[in-house]
Amino acid sequence: DGLRFTLVSMSGQGRAIKLSIPRVAGYRAYLNKIWNATRFALMNVGTEPVKPLEAVRQDLSWADRWILSRLQRITERANTGLKTYHFHETADGMYHFFWDEFCDWYIELVKGAVAPGAPEIPREAARSVLIHVIDQSMRLLHPLCPFQTEEIWQKLPGRAERWPNHAFCAVSPYPDAEQSWVDEDAEFRLGQVQETLTLIRNARHESGLPIQQKVPAIVITDDEILTGVLKGYDA
Repeated sequence: DGLRFTLVSMSGQGRAIKLSIPRVAGYRAYLNKIWNATRFALMNVGTEPVKPLEAVRQDLSWADRWILSRLQRITERANTGLKTYHFHETADGMYHFFWDEFCDWYIELVKGAVAPGAPEIPREAARSVLIHVIDQSMRLLHPLCPFQTEEIWQKLPGRAERWPNHAFCAVSPYPDAEQSWVDEDAEFRLGQVQETLTLIRNARHESGLPIQQKVPAIVITDDEILTGVLKGYDA
């Protein structure tokens, strides 16, 4: 799958591809990242039934709404890439979505929500979103990485209930973007959160403080909505 993903990613260069072994290793690391993200999700979701996404719609956090909106964006891009034979665009979009947005941001933001002892309502919402995003991501990635995506898809809780007529990821429907889940407000607010946290991290790095050391940070803003969003992630 790592080699296959590499070839697809480089297909935009034309017919003559100069194979890069370091790039193969890099995409292998990307697939390993998917394994680790799935392991985190399965460990924290547990064996209890996961509610359908629509059932927790009113309980979604800003981070939940943001990742679901971003999922629709990449779904649209993936479909466009496949239909126009620009397979490298599908690969590039999925790479950045899963690594940068899902793993580096969403999972970090919801660790508290899915931790043992977390409040039930946000935990149920985060559990549903985690499984939904992984389910849809595996179906989006399947044409590019058929072996790993099939293995992961088979292990997702509630798979048989969601897809009673599809025993394999290979024959499950390829996702289409659902505009009802596009949330420009959540994308804007989480963009502010990302910018704020990046500035804080840069300041800590420039001060020479260890990355593991927790330090107090003061954010001054007259935006009440942003203040509320940031307070939700004050840990």
